[in-house]
Amino acid sequence: MLKKCLRILFNIDNLIISIITTALLCGLLTIIKRLEFLDPVEKVVEELSMMEVYFHINNSGEKEMSQEISIVDITDLSERQRDSIAIVVNQIIELKPSILGVDVIFERPLSDTEADDKLANAFLSTPDDIPIVMAEKLALPNSETRTFGMVTHSFFVDGLLEEGGVNVIEKPTTNLKHYPVYLMTETDTVYSLPAKIVEILSGEKVVPDRDCEHTINYESVDFPVINYRELQENKQLITGRKVLLGAFYEERDKHLTPLGELPGIKVLAYTIHSMQQNKHIWQGGLFWIILMAVLAGYFMNAFEFLMSWLIVKVPKSRGKDIPLFLKFFTESEIYDKIVAFIFMVFFTGFAYWLYAKQYIYINTWLALGTIAFIEEGRLIYKAWLVFLYKKGLTKASQHSIYYKEIKQSAEEPIEDN
Repeated sequence: MLKKCLRILFNIDNLIISIITTALLCGLLTIIKRLEFLDPVEKVVEELSMMEVYFHINNSGEKEMSQEISIVDITDLSERQRDSIAIVVNQIIELKPSILGVDVIFERPLSDTEADDKLANAFLSTPDDIPIVMAEKLALPNSETRTFGMVTHSFFVDGLLEEGGVNVIEKPTTNLKHYPVYLMTETDTVYSLPAKIVEILSGEKVVPDRDCEHTINYESVDFPVINYRELQENKQLITGRKVLLGAFYEERDKHLTPLGELPGIKVLAYTIHSMQQNKHIWQGGLFWIILMAVLAGYFMNAFEFLMSWLIVKVPKSRGKDIPLFLKFFTESEIYDKIVAFIFMVFFTGFAYWLYAKQYIYINTWLALGTIAFIEEGRLIYKAWLVFLYKKGLTKASQHSIYYKEIKQSAEEPIEDN
């Protein structure tokens, strides 16, 4: 019996069926990508991953408030109210944060030179033990060289302060799961604001885990948001912490994330929190997505046939009567769907464990699709074998798990049309 079980589990039929099913799904995806009106379907497929599931599960309960990162909100102050912003900066510096990240770009001087001077002095006169990282924005992207042609700075920086990019390079219609560690201009490498903050505090450069990007780990943590008018009442949330200064409620700076729509400055906070943990998420590319799909289909097909054999064939071979409904049940479509559902639940749990515990992320859409459509792949495979057998182009192998079905089908007349 053990020998028979092993023969079923490691039969090449399982592998061929799985490859056929996976190839069909890959062909369908290729068609979907080429037809613009199917873009919503493509988006659903691309977003189907355990990363989304993990973040939703992990953030469903009460969140712990961060003990290291705080956000100071200046939504009420426009970029032109520079003298008021200078006062806020001075107040923050007096409370001695460990570092200040500024998510505002003061692109050019205004006609009010006095306000400009106050703003520049507020940033440039800070003590050496309180680093400041100003935001900078890259523009004029070149898709061929993957570089940018221009960088926008605050007018007073001129190399006197550290800077970090605040570009997001993912599509606005997709969930923001990655943040650049660095981006390239035609002549230089520009590190992002979160990467620059972590580098200054740790003394080590952040290592990307996907191309030039870092996968944001949206853990179940939240960040205190302090209005600039209430700094003195919240000293404990500033002193010794990483502080981000920016417009928390700015409607134009919102991003879709696995947690819903979040302000850009909060995405920066999550990115810094994730980078400083130094937990790199290994991400499998297309090869690993296809390999996981083939393995999922392989074990799904083997498991389904093995269970059918154990339920019906084994008792029958031992001379025991089998309830008639069991025989019909194992040959019905509902049996296929139930086994597929059970296997998808098991596989989903396994993929969740890989991501949550082992920090391994592989997009699961193709594997789940292969499990769901394995019956179609099986029918195609058996039909092809029967066709070849009737044409005399192959012989029915006794080692095939479908040997009896092929022999039985061979007795039926072939219809060329």
